[in-house]
Amino acid sequence: MKGQQNNKVYTIEIPEEELSIHETICDSHYAIVVRNDALLDLDSIQKAVFGWTCRVQIGYINCNEDNFPLHEDREDSSDFIDAISIGLKGNPEHPNGVYIGKIISNGQCDAVWQLNNPELAANYLDRVINSGNYPIGGIEYNIECDPSWNSIQFYFQDFRNQ
Repeated sequence: MKGQQNNKVYTIEIPEEELSIHETICDSHYAIVVRNDALLDLDSIQKAVFGWTCRVQIGYINCNEDNFPLHEDREDSSDFIDAISIGLKGNPEHPNGVYIGKIISNGQCDAVWQLNNPELAANYLDRVINSGNYPIGGIEYNIECDPSWNSIQFYFQDFRNQ
């Protein structure tokens, strides 16, 4: 993939997604974390090419007494996030983003991508939200500049020791 950062052109190889699932506690709530392990060892140039963090927050409708979403809602949101991921990444030959992972906890799902072009992603997400065609509760997103990926370090911790 060729990406542009600071008017320089870089050619980088993007590893195929390798998803792992972890159980943890997040803000005093039980959480399931899905992480793309293939991105654990990216170097600073690869990270800088995808220097924009995109978070999509989805609210669940049906939760148990601990505010954890019921199986059907989790399945629906997982399918929806898969579809959003395809839209955000765009052309597989020259993707606009890489999927980092998601946290399911406390009545919501927080999914994260790192992007090359935030405007393309914002336009896509605005169309999705304005269509009203999603199978879950509310949906919001935010995109911020983060070329070092500092805001998503949570995803890169060692969950085995928790």
